Amino acid sequence: LNRPIIRILERGSTHPENYFVQIEKGKREAGLLWKDKLPANDRMEIAAGELAHFIVAGSNLIADSYLERGCKRERILNIAYGTDTDRFTYEERPDRRAPLQIACVGVIGIRKGLGRLLKIANWAERRNLKLQFLLIGPLEAEAPEILSRERGNFILPGILKGNALVQALHACDLYCLPSYEEGFGISVIEAMSTGLPAIVSEETGAREAISPGIDGQILDNYNDEYLDAILSPILNSHQLRKAMGQQAREKVCKSYSLNCYTTRLQAEYNRMFAIVENSRLLLQPAFLSQSDNS
Repeated sequence: LNRPIIRILERGSTHPENYFVQIEKGKREAGLLWKDKLPANDRMEIAAGELAHFIVAGSNLIADSYLERGCKRERILNIAYGTDTDRFTYEERPDRRAPLQIACVGVIGIRKGLGRLLKIANWAERRNLKLQFLLIGPLEAEAPEILSRERGNFILPGILKGNALVQALHACDLYCLPSYEEGFGISVIEAMSTGLPAIVSEETGAREAISPGIDGQILDNYNDEYLDAILSPILNSHQLRKAMGQQAREKVCKSYSLNCYTTRLQAEYNRMFAIVENSRLLLQPAFLSQSDNS
């Protein structure tokens, strides 16, 4: 630490305390054992992170979770992710017969909102909407128990990569990631790049990539009345899904391509180097000191 180095914490998830609270909330709502006290290893991770001069945040959600805890705004490098739009190609979906295919990509479990997906599946069954959920990815330890309680139509193909993943997304009509905690969720913009409207939770950082009602929706409730208003129009209209999918593709090409990502990255790191140059490497950690707070 005596050498003139820049200590950078790159964070793909929210602040560890936010992460802990949200995961335990998911466990509680799923009827699983949960904790209410921050574990010692999380406290150690927080203390180590407070030595950093700069925090690299993949979304506004991540950045805000650090600002709330006293991180200096200028020391946050806010660099939203991007995806390869040439790899995740656009596909116009036909007006398929029921059931509609809804994709979710990632480690299947509490964090990715498996319990919330089940609420959506149960709501759809009560409304006589035929849905099939394609859960792409490995299963968390708790997932089989949670899935065994329900009668929803779930397909578990395991991990899909490359062309297999793109083909699976092309075969779907909608993307859904109702996570309890999600720093960004690159799978959201991958799906949008293929022409899928994206439905995400309020706690998913990629919500900033979505204009509600235009190229997707952001959920902050899962009761029947709310889902009636937000999801029913999309599920009942092929033309609406088509229009939203086209807008989703345009959004990603305009703002979330790999070129967009590298442009943001270069700009933020150049800003960081300017701060370092002006400080002559006499950098203080990104978090406010006690004197700063007073």
